[in-house]
Amino acid sequence: MRYRAERILVDCLSSNVEEITTADTHAATRTQMQDKITELSRGQCRNWVVNAIGDPKQMDAKADEPLLKPLPERAVWTAPGVVKTDASMFSRVSQQ
Repeated sequence: MRYRAERILVDCLSSNVEEITTADTHAATRTQMQDKITELSRGQCRNWVVNAIGDPKQMDAKADEPLLKPLPERAVWTAPGVVKTDASMFSRVSQQ
C-alpha cells in the first residue's frame, strides 16, 4: 500500500506541476515551489490517496487490511484518485 500511496502522490503532484512552478507574474522560487508541494501534499493530493486506498489515520492496525486490486506498473492516477489505464500504454509491438 505504501508504494501505491507514493505513486498516487507523485501523479497528483505531476498533474499540478504548472501550479507548483508558477507564481503571480514570474517563475516560482525554490522556496515557493517547496511550499506549494507541501500544501498540495497535505490537501488535494492527500484526498487522492484517501479516495483510492482509504484514510491511513483511520485504519486500525489490527483490522484486516483492505484488498487492493492489482494494477499494471504503468497505471496513472488522476483526480480524485482514480486509476487510468489504456492498452496503448502497454504495447511493445512496433507498427510496421
